Amino acid sequence: MRAKSRFFSLRTLSFSLGALVVLVLALMFFYRQMSESVQREGEQVARDAIIRALISCYATEGSYPASLDYLINHYGIVIDEKYVVNYVVFASNVFPEVTLTNRNRGTNSGKHKPGGDNSGTDDAGKERRRQ
Repeated sequence: MRAKSRFFSLRTLSFSLGALVVLVLALMFFYRQMSESVQREGEQVARDAIIRALISCYATEGSYPASLDYLINHYGIVIDEKYVVNYVVFASNVFPEVTLTNRNRGTNSGKHKPGGDNSGTDDAGKERRRQ
């Protein structure tokens, strides 16, 4: 009877450990998914803030700023250190191209050009990189 009891407890213990391992792996997977989702949302919020400041500047002053520093100094834009912003200006009356890149992941979270054209850059434009 004792041998059967020992077998039952080993079986229960192995099942419990297996379930615990599966649970830990599932939690790690969901944590990673949530972390990536929060990062993407943070990038979107930062990009939207820059775009709103650009539109506000154009509405107020009649032209887009020549540099990202102008937005930072005059429109209160704060850019987290984990992002690199490429700011390409073609002309003061043409919406600038804004690209936000996460330093840690090295991935591009997207370019924004007016009219839905999000492809490439204009070689004639000036580029300003905020680091």
